[in-house]
Amino acid sequence: MCLHTGAGQYEEIDGAGVLWHRHPEIELTIVTSGSGLRMVGDHLGRFAGDDIALIGRNVPHYWRMQSDSSGYCLQFDPNRKGGIWQSPEFVALGKLWKRAQRGLQINGELAGSLRKIITELPNLSPLSRMARLIELLELIEGDNRKEARPLASADFRIPEADDPYGEVIAEVIQVITTGFRNELRLEEVLERQPLSRATFARHFKTNTGKSFSAFLAEVRVNSACHELATTCRSVTEIAFDSGFNDLPHFNRMFLKLKGTSPLKWKKAHGAF
Repeated sequence: MCLHTGAGQYEEIDGAGVLWHRHPEIELTIVTSGSGLRMVGDHLGRFAGDDIALIGRNVPHYWRMQSDSSGYCLQFDPNRKGGIWQSPEFVALGKLWKRAQRGLQINGELAGSLRKIITELPNLSPLSRMARLIELLELIEGDNRKEARPLASADFRIPEADDPYGEVIAEVIQVITTGFRNELRLEEVLERQPLSRATFARHFKTNTGKSFSAFLAEVRVNSACHELATTCRSVTEIAFDSGFNDLPHFNRMFLKLKGTSPLKWKKAHGAF
């Protein structure tokens, strides 16, 4: 990961994006290549290249890349005291910041306009970058076609900023997203964590909007979606390789989460 330090200049850094995390800065991310699993609040779904999302303050999020990827990430904190962010013009963007508390996926013509601006930013002078950022925010705020759609559900509530179990939740999410193909039992996962089952269940639900088992099932189904769309393998093969050890259970969970059967999904989205 590289931090932009000036027109055409970069510095290698270790970012937090490789784990489920949150921060007080608002974030605009564009993935220009690659694919994988995206988590924003209680939203969990797949994404592919040219994915653009605006993430509000302290909204938990995580992009788990399935392969080599590239993109851009802008972060800024409009709550910082003093300076341009406190001017009436920027304070008026409060409604946009509130919408971003559910995460916004940006599509259509709006996405194309933002992509052009974002990819130009690194090579501009500081003043020109600021001008283009203002233009970018104005485009999103004036989205009349509703091409910026919420990701997290209306019921999702952002966890307290001082949640003492955030790191534990991040570690467990990492265990799930890397080991979902294997049998994963909550009791075994908690053997490595310093908290009770009841405490973990409460904080995991608060942070992700889901129970451990529901989160695991959704990760598995999303992996199956990718395999159904990109390979010639059978539904049965994919079900077992995605971590399900019972085909009827896989079919039920797939129908519940995707609203259709795995076979119909494959026929609608598969390239084969």
